[in-house]
Amino acid sequence: MIKKVTADEIPLLVEISQSTFYHTYQAFNTEQDMQLYLNKHMNEAAIRNEWNSPNNEFYFAWLNENLAGYCKLSYHTQPDSLHFSNGLEIARLYVNEPFKKLGIGKQFIAFAKNLAQQQNLEQLWLIAWQQNKSAITFYQKMGFEIVGEQQFILGNDVQNDWVLRKWLNAK
Repeated sequence: MIKKVTADEIPLLVEISQSTFYHTYQAFNTEQDMQLYLNKHMNEAAIRNEWNSPNNEFYFAWLNENLAGYCKLSYHTQPDSLHFSNGLEIARLYVNEPFKKLGIGKQFIAFAKNLAQQQNLEQLWLIAWQQNKSAITFYQKMGFEIVGEQQFILGNDVQNDWVLRKWLNAK
């Protein structure tokens, strides 16, 4: 079940944000870069600030009363190098390891698509690290296409990300 994150759940949101990000990327990055990023961008004040923004919405996925994952949806955003309009960004989508391959990611994509269509938005878009082959393959299977690239700074390391887009209506 997908449920909007409440103010009282922000500490849990911080916990899952940090743990899923760390487990996803720690094998590919230095501990120093990981800690720099987590301490700056995924501390409670930063997450609370994001949660308070009217342009962001956070959702938890629950499976049998267990927190399976979360996503952050952002309105009125666009990639650094491309000019998108009328779209919804899937700014974060993470699933806890024991719940991967159970369809949670697909549920989040379908949920985001439904929200976007209810608001007459034309596209979903997201950014994925070029080295995260499994995520890129998943997004492509879900109908996203690589349309550009941009940089992401993790700690002191400049990395390259793909920008992916999915049109919601035939173009």
